[in-house]
Amino acid sequence: MKTFKKLASFFVCFAMVLAMTYMSAFAATEGTDCNGLPDDAVIIAKEDNVTFYRSESQALADGISPYTMDYAYAWVEPSDRQDGTFYISKSFWGTAHITFKVESSYGFAYAQMSLRHKDGGYIGTATTPFASEDKDYVLDKTVTFGDDFQVDYLCYNNEKGMRLMCWLWN
Repeated sequence: MKTFKKLASFFVCFAMVLAMTYMSAFAATEGTDCNGLPDDAVIIAKEDNVTFYRSESQALADGISPYTMDYAYAWVEPSDRQDGTFYISKSFWGTAHITFKVESSYGFAYAQMSLRHKDGGYIGTATTPFASEDKDYVLDKTVTFGDDFQVDYLCYNNEKGMRLMCWLWN
């Protein structure tokens, strides 16, 4: 029976930790008006002079994001035109959006990048803006399944070397 209780308490503790990892909590002192809390505030606990609450709108306003992101890149040595492949893994469940970007000290560097499933299934292609524009390209495609992908690239105007970057995010 002791073993069962220890095992049960372990799983309950584990479930509580998992549930709390995605929660942003804030505190307000009793001196502040609790009516001034955000509209979506859920009071978690009140203790002495402090009220603990959870608010998604407050988390987003403070820059705390519920989004998950994976990142991979390839460094390409200087050359006139070069192609290659690098890999990115999706570590989260659900839909992923795709962003590509080029970084180079030569302003006219750009690349054509394609995302495909590791087994070869094609997802989408994008031509990135010039590196001098410091913009990223969000591919309008979304990925709903799979965890490992490959990014095929073709670099242009690569006089000083460039970093090709890919993000998967939800």
